[in-house]
Amino acid sequence: MYEGYNKIFWGIFIATFNIKLGTIKILPAFVGLLVISRGLGILYEETKLKLFHKAHNMGILATSISFIGGVVDYFSNGSLNSSIAMSIWAIMYNVIELILFFKTLESSVEYLDTDDYSEVANENIGKLRIYTICSIINISLMSFALLFNFRVLMYVVAFIGIILRIFMMVLTGRLKKLFVEVEPSDE
Repeated sequence: MYEGYNKIFWGIFIATFNIKLGTIKILPAFVGLLVISRGLGILYEETKLKLFHKAHNMGILATSISFIGGVVDYFSNGSLNSSIAMSIWAIMYNVIELILFFKTLESSVEYLDTDDYSEVANENIGKLRIYTICSIINISLMSFALLFNFRVLMYVVAFIGIILRIFMMVLTGRLKKLFVEVEPSDE
């Protein structure tokens, strides 16, 4: 369990804080999403919970959409960023990311509840609700900002998006620490 949550943690970090050298991204967001998908795959292999498998599939879908969006952005030199198609693409990606993280937390709660960590599971149910509500609000704000071309609101949306990802990093970091105490170290 530790290894899976560790990969999810670092995947979120890479997807959030990707490094750019000129016009080329050294670690693009899709690399982080790929790491998240691998972490979810590890969790599915260990637990055999269908919810982890669904989250893994959403991770693969998010990785694909992020990769395609990155390629289109790179070859268009950012000229398509204000197009309606890219606006819809961005909203669609954010909805898929919401589902990805929702399924990740939901499957974690299910596993914790069946493995006698009911107190931690109940705590994560509340955090899942907070994450979901804030993400829906953020996607709504993004839709409004893209529809009416409010640049200032887009900065607010980006800031909220970073905060939400940091929130997810904190949650997966806590889950990672929970299982480092349980699993013996290989070192």
